[in-house]
Amino acid sequence: MIIRNIVILLLVIFIMTFNSCNSSYEEKNNLRIGNRKYINAKYNESESYYLKSIEADTTLEALYGWGNSVQRQNIYSGQEKQDTLDSIAGIIYQKCIELNPINKLKLSKVYHNFGNLYYRIGLKYKNLQNITESNNFFLKSVSNYKSSLRLNPSDDETRYNLAKALYLLNQQHNNSENQQQDNKDKNNDKDKNNKKENENNKTKQNQDKDDKTMNNNEQNENNKNQGNNKQESNSFQNLNNIDKKTAEKLLKAAQQDENKVHKKLEKANSVGNNTKEKDW
Repeated sequence: MIIRNIVILLLVIFIMTFNSCNSSYEEKNNLRIGNRKYINAKYNESESYYLKSIEADTTLEALYGWGNSVQRQNIYSGQEKQDTLDSIAGIIYQKCIELNPINKLKLSKVYHNFGNLYYRIGLKYKNLQNITESNNFFLKSVSNYKSSLRLNPSDDETRYNLAKALYLLNQQHNNSENQQQDNKDKNNDKDKNNKKENENNKTKQNQDKDDKTMNNNEQNENNKNQGNNKQESNSFQNLNNIDKKTAEKLLKAAQQDENKVHKKLEKANSVGNNTKEKDW
């Protein structure tokens, strides 16, 4: 009885060991095929084998290969599918980081490719003139490149990509400041032109007002002169309308006045001769 139980226990252990070895074999075999397909640029097929490997065992290598296959497919896809593949790749790389593997070099590669993903998305938004989103993804790429270099400081490729991302960030920052300054200068020029135009309009209005006042004064003066001329003309006209009898009467009255004046002068001269000068 004891011997029978020992045989059954050994059989169970053998079956469990065989299944575990078989599962490990499938995971490693699918991973190898996936890597080979990836090297040969057959990214759809490589993704399929990486997924089969993950079904057997979720390893960092299989996840990393899957994320890379998705990124490569993205390059040959349309815009709408690219957005979906970008999201999937980002989730896969994040899952790789969460596994927190002991091997720092492998993890540094995950951060490096994660940085490449965000860098490429940043370029896409840059070409679309969406500077805000572009800067947002460039900043994410910089963060991942730095994380990669902390784990592997000797990686010159990561350092080069980091420099490119920082350069584009700085370039867009300067362009944004220049654009803001240009807009400010344009607004200032516009305000100056509006102010100058308003001053010119005001000056013109005042000039028109002065001209109108001057014209009115001249018109009034002309009207006044015309009135005086008309009055004088009427006076001359009245004189011309006096008849002969009236004219003789006026002439006779004038002669009588003149005789009276002569008599007054003669009397004044007579009185003046009898006056004496005063002594001191």
